[in-house]
Amino acid sequence: MCAQYLLQASHPPGFYRTSRSNVWIDLDKEYNRIPEGTNITKVADGKVTCGFIGISPIPGTADSGDVYRVGINQKIYIVTTRRLYSNTSDTDDLYYKVIFQGDNSINYLMNGYGYYYVKSKYINLYKNGTEVPEGAVMKKVYNLKTLKEIGVRKSKDESNDDNVVGLLQADAEIETLPNESDSNWTTVWFNSERAYVRTQYLTDVELVENKTKVKNLLVSNVKNNQYVLSWSKSSGCTGYNITYTGIGKNSKAFFKKTDYKKTSITVNRSYFKNNRNTILVNIAANYKTGATEATQIVLSLDNRPPKMKKKRLNIKKKQISFEKMLIPVDIVQYSTNKSFKNAKTVWDKKGGGLKAIKKLKPNTTYYIRYSITTDVSTLKGYKKIGGIWSKTIKVKTKK
Repeated sequence: MCAQYLLQASHPPGFYRTSRSNVWIDLDKEYNRIPEGTNITKVADGKVTCGFIGISPIPGTADSGDVYRVGINQKIYIVTTRRLYSNTSDTDDLYYKVIFQGDNSINYLMNGYGYYYVKSKYINLYKNGTEVPEGAVMKKVYNLKTLKEIGVRKSKDESNDDNVVGLLQADAEIETLPNESDSNWTTVWFNSERAYVRTQYLTDVELVENKTKVKNLLVSNVKNNQYVLSWSKSSGCTGYNITYTGIGKNSKAFFKKTDYKKTSITVNRSYFKNNRNTILVNIAANYKTGATEATQIVLSLDNRPPKMKKKRLNIKKKQISFEKMLIPVDIVQYSTNKSFKNAKTVWDKKGGGLKAIKKLKPNTTYYIRYSITTDVSTLKGYKKIGGIWSKTIKVKTKK
């Protein structure tokens, strides 16, 4: 088993030559499988109170990590309200046993229907047979500033952390009882009974919006040796949040654009550099009540080829030939400026490698680099894009 969220980051839907519906993880673990003939009883609905909650195959930290993650305010089916201790020594968290159904069209899981586990501190229980009190008003958590989360308490005694029955993060929604609240404490309905939250961290839930996640994110074209992305407009959104990150150890965001108004963007070639030849693009639709979950696409360039060697070049007065190169030169860029200002780019149009760059000036120093091209499927058909540039070589034409 592999951490599901990592697969979602590195293998986004739509990036396969096989049908998307044919790509899955078959968990089918004996300890998660519901025995045949079992009469399944749901004892409560659980509402997620954190940004996302991990679905774990065991009560504790599984070697695989989470098999999936469920977002804030989403429902989870609880099969027992008895909280279970962790099976692993790295956490003191308690867990609820839940029923989780994997959906291959969303999260790559096949045979994912079974028993799994979630951290109880981020679940608000709605037990069977109990009703939310009449007159309850839905509020949401905000104004946390430097706080990551706030506690829901059995009593208003803040000196005793033992009375904390759950935690709420930003945008968590919870029913409140206005007639039993004041400017300091708000009475809330948590785990199917009354509890208390500091009033300063709650605000009205804005009108419910029909948020639409970004769809049909793909490479629409390759222009000026750069990827051009496009996507369908998310109805009613105010714009898009776009971030670029690397993969693995280089996963820190290095490009951010908030409230971007267009439905296409050109990914600047300069972001592919050094050892970073793969970029993960994340695009989320903005709404008044917050952004949707990001849609992702992976973009790659061919690896950096070896640096040119002068002994492999045939240098003349007005041209430089590449017949002796061990690797075919698909695309070459040259300039009289080592920063490649006003550089010229020449492509191999016939196949088999570029033979030479011509019409150069005699007795002139040129800076040269090259790359290998890759065929990319776009809305405009297959297009070639050059890979990471080789290291620069300095060459002077003959007098």
